[in-house]
Amino acid sequence: MLLITGHRGALGSEPENTLRSFRRAVDDGCDEIELDLRVTADGELVVLHDATVDRTTNGSGAVADLTFAARTLITSSQSEILLSVRRLMPTADTGLILGRTPPIEDVITLCEGAQANWALCGINGLTPEGVADLHAHGLTVTAWPALTQKPSPKQ
Repeated sequence: MLLITGHRGALGSEPENTLRSFRRAVDDGCDEIELDLRVTADGELVVLHDATVDRTTNGSGAVADLTFAARTLITSSQSEILLSVRRLMPTADTGLILGRTPPIEDVITLCEGAQANWALCGINGLTPEGVADLHAHGLTVTAWPALTQKPSPKQ
C-alpha cells in the first residue's frame, strides 16, 4: 500500500504546519499529514518545525525557553478563524486585523464579535480618546502608519 503524506501539510503551497496547510493537504488527496511538535517552557505543545521561533516568526529564541502564553498572539482578518481558535484555545490572545480603522464603535463591535482581545489597525482614524475607549473595553491596540508613496521624480 502506498500512502501520500503531506509534509508539514501542503509545504510549498501554504504556510507550513498551519491548519490551512493541513486542510490543503487533505483537499489535495494526502492520506496522512506529518507535523512537528515542540514543547514550550511551561509544558505546552506547539506545532513548529524548528527548535527556535527565529525563522517563522518576528520573535527569537528556543521554543523550549519560551512560555506559550507569553509568546502567542493569533491574528486574522477573518472573525470566523478567531472564533475557531477561541473554541480550541479559550485562553489564547487573539487579534482582529482591521486594516483601515473604522469608527471606534465598529472596532469594538467587530472585536467583540470575533472574541478578539487585540485590535490591529492603521493609525489613521485613531485618536487618544478612541484608544482609551478601546482600552476601556479590554482591547489592546496595535497600530501601524499608513503606507506612503514617494513622489515620482520630475522629468
